[in-house]
Amino acid sequence: MGRNDNGNGSIYKISDNKWVAQIQIGKKPNGKPEIKQFSAKTESEVKRKLKYFKKERGKYISGNTGNKTILSDYIINWLKTYKIKQLSSPSYDRLESTIKNHIIPELGNLQFGSVTQDDIQKLINKKEKDGFSFSSIKKIYLAINACYKHACQLPPSIRLIDYNPAANVMLPRSNSSSKKEIRFYTEDEIKRIKEVINSKYKNGNVRYPYGGAYILILNTGMRLGEALALTRSEIDLDSAKIYINKNIILIKDRDEDGEVTHKYNLEVKDGVKTYSSQRWITLNDTALEAIKNLRSYKASGDFLIANKYGNRVTPQAFERQFEYILKQAKVNNAGVHALRHTFATLLFKNGVDVKIVSKILGHSSVKITYDIYIHVIEEQEQNAVNLIPNI
Repeated sequence: MGRNDNGNGSIYKISDNKWVAQIQIGKKPNGKPEIKQFSAKTESEVKRKLKYFKKERGKYISGNTGNKTILSDYIINWLKTYKIKQLSSPSYDRLESTIKNHIIPELGNLQFGSVTQDDIQKLINKKEKDGFSFSSIKKIYLAINACYKHACQLPPSIRLIDYNPAANVMLPRSNSSSKKEIRFYTEDEIKRIKEVINSKYKNGNVRYPYGGAYILILNTGMRLGEALALTRSEIDLDSAKIYINKNIILIKDRDEDGEVTHKYNLEVKDGVKTYSSQRWITLNDTALEAIKNLRSYKASGDFLIANKYGNRVTPQAFERQFEYILKQAKVNNAGVHALRHTFATLLFKNGVDVKIVSKILGHSSVKITYDIYIHVIEEQEQNAVNLIPNI
């Protein structure tokens, strides 16, 4: 079975002593893919051949051979040669994902110098029709535009194009589609979720060691990464407050050529998403109890949420356990983030002002809060109007 990486090539095992690597290098006159193939006795050998070919093939991108260079080759070379030096690891991972999942599958086999404004506009229109958010569509456009803008600024002797086909592409209006309703858990769903979380084995041990963390998020509105980054030093039980000042993220591990090694590194960032995200959150009695339970599961160690080895819990493992809890509770999976939405929704339903909710959630502006929870806010406003007696 082959391993395919959106234009980076595939590797197959044919027999015990034969491996084959192949990569698409363009299209034939009849429109069918043109494939370059290599073979070797071992996987590592054929992998070296493929890697060498891609490296050598990339060299002509800097020469005046725009009629031969396809977009996937050029944009990957631009990504690995220039952007890897400019962007943080998370930003680079996101840009790479945008290029490989959205741009290359649609435009990758077109000749780089022949891509037109219409080609890019049709891609943007297609993504809008498929229901992608304005933010996602904008990321796709910005990646294409930046790559072509770079190509236009090269010296004339090695420039493949003189015109940026993305320059006049029109993005959809940011408010052209109605805001998606956020998913939150109902009171009945929360009741069932908590029953599963609080369940124990016959010997009295808890079934879900991270259970208290889900209850904590539900009662504080913390982001998943903020919760996983918590240490004992950020918790003040005497004043019943938590200080949010870190975030945890997963970044792809890469070799010296920028290739993903199929491993991930857990990184704790000092400083959170925005200045407003750095905040104190007041703990209610349920949140305090959840923290005490989490601490009792691990006698030593500084991490509030830790696995059985005392290490930080990865976002995937944390989400995976919650997914299993939801399955046991017979609740449709909306993810851990829906706990944050549930917390905010409950605040609105209890009449808390949007400015206060925004501050607790750590949003950079009240507008962000309003835009996310517009349906909930409008429902509460309508309920308030209905309470007014007919005059």
